[in-house]
Amino acid sequence: MEYDKSQFEIDGTVLKSYRGAGPIACIPQGVTAIAYNAFQGCHGVEKVEIPDSVVKIGFGAFKGCDGLTEVVIPQGVTALGDEAFRFCTSLKKAELPAGLVSLGRWAFSGCESLEEIALPDGVSAIGFSAFSGCKALKGITVPERIVKLEDEVFSGCVSLTEARLPDGLVSIGGWAFRDCAMLEDITLPQSLAAIGDGAFKNAGLKSLDLPSAVGKLGDWAFADCAALEEVYIPKSVTAIGMSAFSGTRATINSEWKKPLFGLPKKWSKDMLGSSAGGKIVWGVKR
Repeated sequence: MEYDKSQFEIDGTVLKSYRGAGPIACIPQGVTAIAYNAFQGCHGVEKVEIPDSVVKIGFGAFKGCDGLTEVVIPQGVTALGDEAFRFCTSLKKAELPAGLVSLGRWAFSGCESLEEIALPDGVSAIGFSAFSGCKALKGITVPERIVKLEDEVFSGCVSLTEARLPDGLVSIGGWAFRDCAMLEDITLPQSLAAIGDGAFKNAGLKSLDLPSAVGKLGDWAFADCAALEEVYIPKSVTAIGMSAFSGTRATINSEWKKPLFGLPKKWSKDMLGSSAGGKIVWGVKR
């Protein structure tokens, strides 16, 4: 393998570090892996040409490359390491390979200019906080193989207006859509069983129809959703956490009939919060 040793440190076929100063980094053909923090903090890099010989992109490989605007991931890459593109604040578009299976934790976290990204159908794992703080991201389609959305995965995606969730999704993790202020409507799949703590806290939701499989709403699950007007809660919901609807003025239509005393056993008495403007209407059929 021939390459400029003043720009690249390569051990065998593993790219260990980049020391170039130009705006374009052309990784030599024959490199199979981009190692831990190889490009971390390369502020002057605007474009990286990754050869098709690369099959692995490691932890923090391009972390903090705040001048990088676009990237195309080779077809042989099946997994992106944790923090692979974290804090690439100028990154607007990332093209992912069809064979990609997993995205690591914080993979694109803090990519505040990222406007679009298509997740391949084969992706079965999206790590914790993978897209948190992607302030320009407007829409996302979660692949069919995803059964659990990890904690904080889209937290702080303030421009997100559409999130399409797969039919087989079972749970939405804590704070998954926190502060998604433009997310006014979302269709929750019928397979959904649990919504984690703060999952939609301070989201822009206007109405909410919970599927008949949902059994648990976490603490602060829909807290501070100021635009939320109406919620339907099926009888499958047996547990509602503390302050789940605090800071809302929502009418909560419950399929449950009003208990003789208080609330159903596992429903927090503080579910509406101390300054609640909302109310519960009992015995409502869908």
